Amino acid sequence: MSQISGIEYLINALNQSITYEDLSLVLQGLGVYVTTAQPPEGPNGQPGKYKLHPGNVVEIGSDDTFTRVTGVASITPFQEHLKFMDSYAGDGLGIPDMAQGSVDVAVAQSGIALALKMGPILAENEDKQLTIGGRWDQIGYDLVHDWIPAFEQIDSPDTVWTTTFGDPMPVNREAKIAELINLKTANLLLIDEARQVMKELGYKYSSGLTEKLIQEATDLATAAAGDVLGGELGSLPTTDPSLNGQGTLEFTT
Repeated sequence: MSQISGIEYLINALNQSITYEDLSLVLQGLGVYVTTAQPPEGPNGQPGKYKLHPGNVVEIGSDDTFTRVTGVASITPFQEHLKFMDSYAGDGLGIPDMAQGSVDVAVAQSGIALALKMGPILAENEDKQLTIGGRWDQIGYDLVHDWIPAFEQIDSPDTVWTTTFGDPMPVNREAKIAELINLKTANLLLIDEARQVMKELGYKYSSGLTEKLIQEATDLATAAAGDVLGGELGSLPTTDPSLNGQGTLEFTT
């Protein structure tokens, strides 16, 4: 409430400016008419009203005029004014433009620039998480100790309800995966650690994947060793020249 009160004047100004813009569009679209002629005479001889609709003809004197006031020619000043106030309100609340749907690619791809841009809203978010987390912890405590035992007859007094929040900072998955590959290639990260981070990025691994990967690596290594050994054996003679062709060499692998 205190945050909203801080920009209450801007909210009222935005509302009033939109009202003026709508009124200008109505006046420009429907039109306000002006004439120097007298009002038309009604059936009873009293002054009547002009009937303005498609197909109708307005009859006036030859020396009179009847024109439409077109109103404003452009609503661009209104739009610029609204954009300025909206941007000013967002800056005052610490809301970056990318949180409102306007994303600069250069900023989004730069980790430091992104952290600086999102810094105010992340700092504000931490304060809000304290209140929100406390409320959810209380709800969880009531469920575990009151509602579930009363309605489901499940008593679990040792269960602890803890509210946790994920990282609100947007993640560049491409850069994160490249970082994992570099760390694993440099043997600074275990495969299970890399796989855990991949799960957090949204990848799903089937059951028994570790055994399958080990078997696949073993099969590839065996096939590669067989190719190398076969090439070496193929370059050696299969008979001993000193035996005059009467014997063969035995290779133990």
